[in-house]
Amino acid sequence: MTAFNKKVAQNLRKIAALLKEQDANYFRCQAYLHAAQTIENLPRDLRVLFEEQGIQGLIHLPTIGTGIAHLIYEHISTGRMSKLENLQGSSDPVSLYQVIPTVGRELAQRIHDKLHVNTLEELESAVHTGQLNQVEDLGKKRQQAITDWLSNIFNERNKNLSGYTSRFDEKKNWPECFSVTKN
Repeated sequence: MTAFNKKVAQNLRKIAALLKEQDANYFRCQAYLHAAQTIENLPRDLRVLFEEQGIQGLIHLPTIGTGIAHLIYEHISTGRMSKLENLQGSSDPVSLYQVIPTVGRELAQRIHDKLHVNTLEELESAVHTGQLNQVEDLGKKRQQAITDWLSNIFNERNKNLSGYTSRFDEKKNWPECFSVTKN
């Protein structure tokens, strides 16, 4: 997978996560996740495909519809996805972090203020680089609980996205939007 394709796939996953957070239609979330998986498995760069075949070349890829093809085209031509930017603008990271067991509003606000991260993916990255230690009044046990929860979520998601099937598990607080079933 090319670096460009990887970036596009990551952005589509972010869109899916933000849509899920905003209670969007389940199938809409899945469409973005399936498109991301298609792009990750594409052996050639999307820009080359677009240059050779235009928007129709993108639409003809499995799981890529007209709307997502236009998002990809926007990223090719501008380096941005306005849909992602719009969703990020309406997303509240403090509320998002409260889905993590043991994290209430006050702690979520401290995490956001100190680490300046806006998504669970960014929080996971900050945790892996040891930045969670910078958050005031965050004990070792709670740090470990947050780390374990994020690891569980992202390990499970990565397993699902590599072709395994998973059902929503209420005990894990697993966001449905991240589940992908192999077709």
